[in-house]
Amino acid sequence: MELLGGYRFFFPESVAKRLGISREIFIPNTVVDVGKEQFLRAVTRDEDMGLTGGPPTEFHIGLCNQAPVEADTLVSITTEPTVTFGYARKVVERNSTGWPTIDEVNGQKRATSKVLTFTASGGDFSASFTRAFLCSVSTGTVGNLFSYSGPLTVPIAILDGESFAMQYELYFR
Repeated sequence: MELLGGYRFFFPESVAKRLGISREIFIPNTVVDVGKEQFLRAVTRDEDMGLTGGPPTEFHIGLCNQAPVEADTLVSITTEPTVTFGYARKVVERNSTGWPTIDEVNGQKRATSKVLTFTASGGDFSASFTRAFLCSVSTGTVGNLFSYSGPLTVPIAILDGESFAMQYELYFR
């Protein structure tokens, strides 16, 4: 049995039309080495996922334009937009608020995060992105990187006043 995941992006008509992409895109993820170990520790041992402060009460999802490798850590992410004009990593609480849906689809158990919305406000996001990532901290590089989404087909630039939504799905197969 494999533990898999993916990121579901929901783009508004204006962004989809401008970039020639679908409004809804599901991209499977790559779980990095640290993420594999920490997911196993948390699930099987209720361990603190490698953080000195104990179990994280939140996950965070950010955006980047990386070419990931399994050995990556948060330090490896050099293409995340700067925290300006509305960009910031989004919180996914480790409870039923952050993960409101646990269900079964086509015989696969699945946990789906709440819908997260990214909005550019006062200016464009500082960088385009092709991937999302799941980590343990709201900012910086001191924490754990768990996974990256696969790449979107084109770099996505979020312009002033534009928004898009997304979710993370974790499932067994």
